[in-house]
Amino acid sequence: MLNRYFLLLVLLSASVLNAQIIDHDIMNLMDEIDRNKIMRGENMITKYAGSPYLSADFKKGTIELIDGKIFKDIPLRYNIFKDNFEVANKGEAFGLEKNKRFIEFNMDDRIFRYESYQMSAKKTLNGYLERLTEGEFTLYCKYNVSFSEAKKAAAYKEAVPATFKRL
Repeated sequence: MLNRYFLLLVLLSASVLNAQIIDHDIMNLMDEIDRNKIMRGENMITKYAGSPYLSADFKKGTIELIDGKIFKDIPLRYNIFKDNFEVANKGEAFGLEKNKRFIEFNMDDRIFRYESYQMSAKKTLNGYLERLTEGEFTLYCKYNVSFSEAKKAAAYKEAVPATFKRL
């Protein structure tokens, strides 16, 4: 009986020592991901035409935080409709909160930055913009997707699925 407790203590000690080696920044990033988890099928429309994503496939990319920390080889995709990035882990998609903490994403040689931009003289928004050129002047692209609700079949009209359309 004493041997079992000793073995359990040794195993727990090894786990604790191993856990302390993990970079705290990675743990904070994973906590952020867990808080914003997108469960498969939960709050998602399963039958729709078009796509809310720039590319539905996850691509290996880099995430840069505002404090200069960089995370490499992270499977990423950009959700245009929600204006946020998602990461893949064990077959599930996790949404990252849209804020200036995640200052830059680089995937497929495309760089996205969290920036403020003017929509009109009185309206300033924040979001992810793709940097197209950089130099004396920087040119950015803001992607947009519209969503149309599904329409039920009616007399002389077929049903229309919910639709995402890139603008």
